[in-house]
Parts: sequence; C-alpha cells; structure tokens
Amino acid sequence: MKSKMLLILPPNEADFNTFTKPPWGICRVPPIGLIAVGSYIHSKGYEVKIIDCRELIVKHKTNDYIQYITKATGEFEPDIIGINILTALFPEALRITHKLKEDFPDCLIIAGGVHPSVEPELTLQQNQYIDAICVGAGEEVCLDIMEGKNNIPGLTYRGHTNSYVNRPVEMNIDKYPFPNYDLVNAGFYTEFTLNTLTGWGYRGLTTVTSRSCPYSCKFCASDWSKPFRWHSPEYVVEMVKHLSTYDIDTIGLGDDTIAANKDRLLKICQGFIDARLFHPYSNLRWLCAIRANQATPDILEAIKEAGCFSVSIGLESGSDRMLKMMDKKSTVAINGRACTYVKEAGLHLVAAFMVGVPDETEEEMNDTVAFMQSLNVNLKGMGCFRPLPGSPFYREFVANGTLIKEEIDWGDLGNFSTPTKYVFCSIPEKRFERIFDKALNKAHIGTWTTVHEDILLKYPKLIKDIASRTNVKVCRSNDYWSSTHIAYRMFSPYALGNYTLLRLYSILPYRLRRWIRTMRPKFRSVPFFRKWMGEY
Repeated sequence: MKSKMLLILPPNEADFNTFTKPPWGICRVPPIGLIAVGSYIHSKGYEVKIIDCRELIVKHKTNDYIQYITKATGEFEPDIIGINILTALFPEALRITHKLKEDFPDCLIIAGGVHPSVEPELTLQQNQYIDAICVGAGEEVCLDIMEGKNNIPGLTYRGHTNSYVNRPVEMNIDKYPFPNYDLVNAGFYTEFTLNTLTGWGYRGLTTVTSRSCPYSCKFCASDWSKPFRWHSPEYVVEMVKHLSTYDIDTIGLGDDTIAANKDRLLKICQGFIDARLFHPYSNLRWLCAIRANQATPDILEAIKEAGCFSVSIGLESGSDRMLKMMDKKSTVAINGRACTYVKEAGLHLVAAFMVGVPDETEEEMNDTVAFMQSLNVNLKGMGCFRPLPGSPFYREFVANGTLIKEEIDWGDLGNFSTPTKYVFCSIPEKRFERIFDKALNKAHIGTWTTVHEDILLKYPKLIKDIASRTNVKVCRSNDYWSSTHIAYRMFSPYALGNYTLLRLYSILPYRLRRWIRTMRPKFRSVPFFRKWMGEY
C-alpha cells in the first residue's frame, strides 16, 4: 500500500517570465482537476501534495523552476507522482518527468489529463519517463493505486497497453469532497488579479458544478471527458458556502455551460438566494459560461437575481456556414439575439470568436470581425483555431492523413492568441497571419479592466496603482453594461503613455507589430519598460 502522492501541473510557455509582471497581471486560475483528485485521495487518509509550476515561477522569480520541483519531491518522498498534461504543456511535462525519473528512478510516474487520455500509446512513446497513464477521470484510479490494487481499470502501463481495461465513468460525482485548498497555497489563487478571461479585477476562486459537456462542437476537446454529469443543486450550494469562507470577492463556475440542465440551474439559483450567499446579500458575486441557444431571458434573469454578474458565450463566427461546419447548434441570428438578451438582463458579457476554421474563406473571416465589431459587448476575445487532440476535427484530420500525429508540435497547440503553424483555412499561411493579427487587434482595442464599486472601496490603494498604469472602469450600479461604468484613470505618465502607445500600436504596420511582440519579453526584463508595460 502507498501512503504519499505528489501531483504536478506543468507550466505553459506563456507562464514564463510572469514574475516580471505586476502581481495583479498574473493568471491565478487554480488547477481544478488536480485539486479534485488530491482532495479525494486526502479524504481517504493519504498524504497529498500539489505543485503548481506557475506558482514556482512567480515565487522564485525564475523560469528555472524544475530545481524546486526536485527539492520538494525529495523532501516529501512520495510513492506516486501524478502529472497533469494538457496538450500545450507536453514539452514542459517531458522536461519535468525526465528530471524526476533521473533523480527518483524508483518512484512511479503517472500521467493524466486530456492529452494522455486521448493519445495514451503515443504519449508513452513520446515520453519514455512516464510509467503509466490514467485514462479519463482520476479519482477512482488514483485511489486504487494508493490501495495497492493490481490490474486497475482506467490505467494503462508501459509495455502492457494491450491489457488495458476501460473504467466505467462514475456518474455520482456528489460522492467527492469539496475542493481542499489546504493542499495548495490558497493565497496564490486568491490574490487580486485582473482576470484576462473576463476583464474584471477581483480576488476569486474557480470551481465546477458539472463535468464534460452534452454538446460536441468540432473544435472542442471535451469529448474525452464524456458522459456529461453534474452535481446536485444541494451539493453546489454547500460547496459555494465552503468556498465563500475564503477571502474572495468572486467565484467562477467554470462549467463548459452552466445551463445544460435548466431545471437544475434554476434550483441552484434559488438555493443561492435562500442561503443569501451572493450580492445583494453580500459582496460576493459569481460568473459563468453559457451557450447562445441557452441564453434565454428567463435563465439570464434567474442567474442575475442569484448574484451572477458576468456570462461568457462562445459566439465563434459571423458566418452561418462556419457555425454549421463547427456543429455549434447556433446561427448568427441566435448569437446576436443572445447578446441582446444579456444586455437587457443587465449582465456583463464576454464574447469569444475564432478564425482559421477549416475551409474558412477570407470573406467569412471578415464577416466574423464585422459581426464582433457590431456588438455592444464589454469584452471580446479572438482566438486562432487549433485542432486540439480529442476534438472531432482532430480525429478527422488524423484519419484522413491531414495531420500526422507523430510529427505534431504539441506546444504549438496551446496559445490561441497567436497564429498556428497548422493552417487549415483556405488562405495562404502568411496572409492568414496578417488577417488574424488585424482581427486580434480589433478585438483588443479600447479594452478596459472593470471593478465593482465595492472592490474600489475595499482595495483603494491597489486600484489606484492599477489605474496609474492601465485603463480601469468602476461599475457603480447593478447593471454591468458599459454605460454604467465610470472611467477611473489616474493622471500619470504611465497611464497616459499606455493609452497613447496602445492606440499607436493598433495603426502600426503588421511587420512592426510582429517585431514588437517578439521583443516584448526582453522589454519586460528592464524595470523602466516594465512600468510602461503595465497592461496584462
């Protein structure tokens, strides 16, 4: 029987040099999956330690973070090491496991997460330092490992992949404990941040009330985690009560879509109201993601009354043909109507778009940008299509030979804000890079960070410091549209410089903007420029 488990989240390339950013410019979304597995194993009486390499980079102010992993591993002396591998994290996971296997050869290293679950044999082939792979959800598999069981369903061992036995998905996820933030440095995740996914400033935590998604958009990798299952409304309310004991202002419900089960969502909202958990009964608020076809007036009114202030919708495209190609189960008209309903409900809206979809034409990309610009939306996100492993597009491309998976640069498939080397639309690569750069610039221009008025009153010095370097608006009422936001800009050379430079950047030639992006990490390493580059 084993007694100690170490769980590791590798960093993304975008996490490097984050220590040069101001503290409020650092992404602080917790590793929800690892915390879920660790909480379950810990509840069964085993010792668990979780290492988030993003925190190591920030804490020690260095990109040479692996030395701190090996030090922590030597001190903890785990029997099992589990490493969560998203596709974009594959290169760093390879470096980490190489060092750990070199220093701790007798320790069993197990990989889990979306990438190894989708490509277990290929992962073992490309990373020779991994001993086994957990396919799918990790709680029950890891418990079996700690209990010393053999021939564990859901676990495939190196050299024994032919004997792999699939594990039935546990549908009763209410059996699992609430997230145990004692297993991590909770303060790292609850520190004030300007959340780049929502455009708001707050101290918060993120959790999920369901797993997977009942839809199968062709660009999305959620199929690996099916079937869709969810926590009961009673569980969700009690979990939120537990999280509300931390010093936070916001709880993010990170479900793929919160409204997949309408009756359940309405019960959750009523539970929040009855327990007086959120605004206006407290200064705690929540946010979520929803699909356009689910954003009906009654649903939006219910979540608003229950303390929600922001919803994210993946609108993706301004072309009906592309929406059909992506199997979005939506149209441009439905998307536009959803945005109108969100505005009428007085909720903040984050709208996400994508270009570079297979077979997409330049005209259709222009339609997407035009549609994006036509919307009175608080925050717009523009991404570049990636064939994520596990998505229907990925399976299709591998099957027809468009992609040779053994030759893919996995690290290229993570940053949606940069052009990919894998172009599938009907436009030459260089031309697509220019179109994407223009679309990204139009999405970002004029972006503001927003805080609630009570946040300003709670952290006046912090918000003043932020406003001296980047644009801030204060939401003074219970309506989250820009007409109710009051500009809060300090008179400082940094704020004025940023405001001017960002607009100058938007009209620069493409080649010059591309050069500036490549030089940005070097500029950030210089204290003088770091002040001027205060934007997140």
